Amino acid sequence: MKPWTLRLCLIFALALAAQAQSKMTVDQLVSFVKSSVQLRHDDRQIADYIKKNVKLSNRLTPRMVEDLQGAGAGPLTVNALKSLITESAALPLPVPPPPKPVVVGIPPPDSIEQKRILALITENARNYTRNLPNFI
Repeated sequence: MKPWTLRLCLIFALALAAQAQSKMTVDQLVSFVKSSVQLRHDDRQIADYIKKNVKLSNRLTPRMVEDLQGAGAGPLTVNALKSLITESAALPLPVPPPPKPVVVGIPPPDSIEQKRILALITENARNYTRNLPNFI
């Protein structure tokens, strides 16, 4: 085999190996681990998948790993996540979620409108029994 053919095969093999690892954000990883815990997948399987297939696109913090451990992640999964902490140390922090929108309610009516509404409610309450059907 010629040297350039060997190099081309090596480059192709490395490209396939790099493609086999899925690039995930921290949010995707957290949702994956939480759903796997809820579905009661085996701890060893989760840890093996994380070790072999996950490459992060942003930084995993120890606090996130503690949260996942509190959510029920097993010891093998936690160790796999801790190894991802060191691997992702040079990556940027995940973008915080956008703030929740503030819902502005309808302003209350002024005092004149309030009196009119209360008078209407009072009148309807007084006439309630008159509007009931007579079954006797």
